[in-house]
Amino acid sequence: MTNKLHAAVFTTQFITSLSAVATLTVKNTSISSITFISLRHPSFKQHADLIKKRLVPLTNSLNLKSRFIYEDELEEETSFHIMSTPRIDHHASIKLMDRIKPIQIIETGESIGVEPQLYSLKSRIRRATLIKSIENREYLKKINYQYSLMVNNTNTVILDHLLNLTNLLKNQSIGNNTPSSSQDLSKFPSSNHTILLLLPFIPNSSKNFSTKAINWFNKRILRKSIKSYEPIKSRQSRFVLQSSQKVIDKRISSSNKDFTLCLKFHPKNKKNEKMLAEYYESIVSSNRNVSIELLPADVPIESIIYEFKRFNSCQSLDVYGYGTNLLAVSIFLANKHCKVRLCKLGGDQNKLKCMIKSSIFALTNQTEYLRRKHIKRLLNNLNLTS
Repeated sequence: MTNKLHAAVFTTQFITSLSAVATLTVKNTSISSITFISLRHPSFKQHADLIKKRLVPLTNSLNLKSRFIYEDELEEETSFHIMSTPRIDHHASIKLMDRIKPIQIIETGESIGVEPQLYSLKSRIRRATLIKSIENREYLKKINYQYSLMVNNTNTVILDHLLNLTNLLKNQSIGNNTPSSSQDLSKFPSSNHTILLLLPFIPNSSKNFSTKAINWFNKRILRKSIKSYEPIKSRQSRFVLQSSQKVIDKRISSSNKDFTLCLKFHPKNKKNEKMLAEYYESIVSSNRNVSIELLPADVPIESIIYEFKRFNSCQSLDVYGYGTNLLAVSIFLANKHCKVRLCKLGGDQNKLKCMIKSSIFALTNQTEYLRRKHIKRLLNNLNLTS
């Protein structure tokens, strides 16, 4: 008789936890229980709530005993046979590993199971050093690297199982009237067409010393109040603002129909999201066909997608973004009504100008260029949406 194994899932985000469940349950029939363990941190709270309300019941429905706890709630002498983590070199993951002393570690990857891709030599050396030290742990017998989505190929077995779990999750969401977050998202725009813009972190000008000094002078000496939001004049901020504006302008010029532009800012921009929204409102202010809706920055994108599909099952949705959250959206919106796209660099119709801009960007911001190239290849490999 096969011994029943107890697994621990180190959780940071809802989507990485769902991916871990897919990886653990796709072939391993000897697992009898899964415990989701999270850090008690404000940035994880929304994800923790979503895991408790959605993922724990889903895992229980797979005939697995499931529970969610915070790390500080772990009983003394608690041990697990298997521990899964998005990144084996994460400091919190290593800390938990040393506490529960698993026999086997499974690195499941970021987002929907993406193979970790580090863009700087320093980060790669640090990761290799940490993994070498982890391999020397006395309690650890095996390290597995199981990803659903890699740069060169796709693990279709895990990915198909993840899609099946996502469909079960959608049905569970539709059948459950409990809100998926503390905020009411049921008032999701009901226009015939919606564009969802997922924005990365946009730094505030107050982080820049020279601009901060000017603002202090205006406020203290000239008695002027600075209310506008002026992002740092960095390559990253200019790229985000310009490329997102190109997306909006292109949609306005190509369509005469009404549509809703939904803005989802990075959680770090929560305090100034209204001021940032004013920037985008100024872009569409002259066009009556476009209305803007500001979505809560701190609510996980998976929670927002739940509500969109729940109240607008036949509505078309175009999603534009910059990071791996596009992969999570692709999994939840794998149908003909929805399209997921990486924001283009430049956006000029002139191919030569676009090529020159791309080359300059690649030379001046190599890390961001490599990250975009990586995500673009992953989206192509995923091949769920166009």
